Amino acid sequence: MSPWILAQVVVDVLLLVLLLSILRSKGREQSRTLGKENKPDSHDSADREHQHKAHLEDLQASLESLVERVEQTVGESLVSLDASIERAEKVQAQLSETVKNANSALNTTGSSRVLDSGASARRAESPESSAAVSAKQAHAQSIVRLRDQGASVDEIAKTLNIGRGEVHLVLDMHRVGQGK
Repeated sequence: MSPWILAQVVVDVLLLVLLLSILRSKGREQSRTLGKENKPDSHDSADREHQHKAHLEDLQASLESLVERVEQTVGESLVSLDASIERAEKVQAQLSETVKNANSALNTTGSSRVLDSGASARRAESPESSAAVSAKQAHAQSIVRLRDQGASVDEIAKTLNIGRGEVHLVLDMHRVGQGK
C-alpha cells in the first residue's frame, strides 16, 4: 500500500474523531439550552429532550461504528504494507546476490580474456583478420607492460603514439579483469 493512501486513512480517522467530538459538544449545548427554556408544557419538553438524546445516541453509535471500520481498514492496510515490505526486502536480497555473483565473475576474469572477448565481439560485428585482432591484443599488452614498469599514462601515450583516453581504457579493462 502506498504511503499516501496510509496517510489519507490516518487523516480520515482524525477527521472522524474531530467530528465525533464536535457532535458531543453540540449535543451538550442543546441539552443545556433545552433545560433553560421556559416550558409551558413539561410533557412536550421531556419528549423533545428524550428524542434529542436518542438522536445523539444514534449519531454517536454510527460514528463509533465508522471509527471501528476505519481502524479495521487501517489494520488491514498495515498488514498489507508489512507484506509488501517483506517482498521488497526479498527482491533486494536477490538483487544483492546477483550483483555479488556478477562481481565475483568479473573478478575471476583475466584481462587477456576481457580483451579476447572484446576482440571476438568486434570480429562478429565487422570482418577483421585474426592478425589485426592479435595486433590489438599485443598493443593492449604493451600498454599494461609499460604501466607495470612504472610509466605514467602520459609517458605510455607518448611512447606508443596513442591518446591518453585509449591508455586509460585499456588500463581500466585490465583492472576490471584483475578484479582490482
